[in-house]
Amino acid sequence: MTFLSVIIPLYNVEKYIAQGVESILGQKFKDVEIILVDDCSTDKSGEICDFYSSTNDNVAAIHKKKNMGVSHCRNVGIKKAKGEYVLFLDSDDFLQKNGLDNIERRINEKPDVDVFFIQFEIVPKTSHENVLENSFDRANISNNETDDVVSIIKEQGVGTFPTCCWCYIIKRNFILSNHLEFLPAKIFEDRVFAAKMLCLCKKFSFLDWGIYCHRRRPGSLGRTMSPAYAMSAMIAINGLCELALDQHLKLTQKKIDFIFAILKGVFYEFIPCLLSSEKTKELSEYIDKNLNNLKLLRQDSSTNEFFDYIEKYGAFKGLEKFKSDQTKKVISLLDEKGNATEEDTRKNLDIYLFCAGRYAEGIANALTNEGYKVKGFFDNSEMLQKSTIFNMEVKSPGCLSSLNKDEIDNSFVIICSPNFSNIKNITEQLKAFGLKDNQITHSKNIWD
Repeated sequence: MTFLSVIIPLYNVEKYIAQGVESILGQKFKDVEIILVDDCSTDKSGEICDFYSSTNDNVAAIHKKKNMGVSHCRNVGIKKAKGEYVLFLDSDDFLQKNGLDNIERRINEKPDVDVFFIQFEIVPKTSHENVLENSFDRANISNNETDDVVSIIKEQGVGTFPTCCWCYIIKRNFILSNHLEFLPAKIFEDRVFAAKMLCLCKKFSFLDWGIYCHRRRPGSLGRTMSPAYAMSAMIAINGLCELALDQHLKLTQKKIDFIFAILKGVFYEFIPCLLSSEKTKELSEYIDKNLNNLKLLRQDSSTNEFFDYIEKYGAFKGLEKFKSDQTKKVISLLDEKGNATEEDTRKNLDIYLFCAGRYAEGIANALTNEGYKVKGFFDNSEMLQKSTIFNMEVKSPGCLSSLNKDEIDNSFVIICSPNFSNIKNITEQLKAFGLKDNQITHSKNIWD
C-alpha cells in the first residue's frame, strides 16, 4: 500500500500547479501518490496534469466532465486514493523542501493516531509567523482527550482553530469509516469537514516541523465575494446543525458546544454574504427544505433572531426582511459621526472600509445599494493592497496623509475586522492620520 496520497483539486491554475507537483516529486520521501483532479479548467492546467501523469507512475490525472467545485474534486480524490494517509494540497500551494523527510517513521510511531496537525508557513512572507504554532496551546492539546481539546479550542476562540483541510494529514480508513466528505459549497466546506473530523477522531498528534506552504493571493478561491457565498454559508450552517443533531454519533455536550461555536462563526460571515447576494429565492427554498435541521438555530441567542424572521414571515419574506434590517444596522453605524444624523449629510460622507474581505464587501454592498458613497478600501496587508473590490483598488491607510483638512473632516471609516485587538490598533492608526473618535466605528457594534 502507498503510504501517502496527496489530493490536489484544481481549476485554472496554470501559473502555480507545476510548482506544487514538483514540490512533491522533489521530496526525498518517495512512497507517495499524487492525484490531480481538474475541474474543467479552460487554461493549460489540464495539459500540465497530463504531462505529469504521463511521465510519472505515481501521478494520476482526473479530468471531470462538468465543473462542480473544489468539494466535489476532493471527494473524487478520496475515492481514487490508495494511500494509508491523505494530505490535501491546494492547487496554488506547495510543500516545503524536504518537508516529508522522516514522515513515515514519525507517523508510524503513533499508529493509533487518526489525525495529525501539520505546521505550515504563509507565503509571501509579509511576516514570519508560523500560524499553527501561534494558534494552539500545544502542550494541553497533545496531552488531552478530544473532549478537553475541543473545550480548549473553544476557550481560545474558534478563530484559532485551523479549519483548512490542508492543515492535516489524515488516516484514509478514518475518513472512509466515518463517511467524511466535503459539502457542495464554494466556501466554508472545510469548516464542516474539520469540525466533524475533530469530533469523531479519538486520538491526534502534531508533526512539529515545517511541511506545508500556503500561498495567499488576491483572487484565490475564498478571498473574493460571490453571489453564491450566502448559499455556501447556509449549506455549511445546515451541515453543522446536522452534525450536532446526529444522535448516532453520540456526541458529548462539549463537542456540541464546539460545533455551535464554529456555527456562530459561519453565521456571522453569512450576514455580509447575504448583503451581497441577490439569490434570495434560491436560498429560501434551501432553508425550507432543511428547516428541521435549522431549527437548532433557536438554541443560541446569536442565531435565534435570524430564525425568528424565518418562523414569523416564512423563508423568503423572512430573508428579505432580515436582509433589510441588517442593512439598517449598517447605516446606523454612520449615526456615530457627531451631527451627521440627517440622511443627506450622511450620504455626502466619504466612507472607507478598513480590512478587505467579506465583511467589508458586504457592508459596501449594503451602503451603495442605499445610495451612500463608498470612497475606498484600506488594508495593512501588502499582499491585499492593489487588489480590487467594487472596481476600487485596496490601498494602504497611509494614503490618508495626502488628504487635506476638509477631506479628512468628511471621512468616515468602518473597521471590518472581527478581532477586537485589531480594531483597537487600527483605531489608533487612523487617529494618527487626523481622524477623530466619532469618525471611526467597527462592524462588531452590530454583529457581535
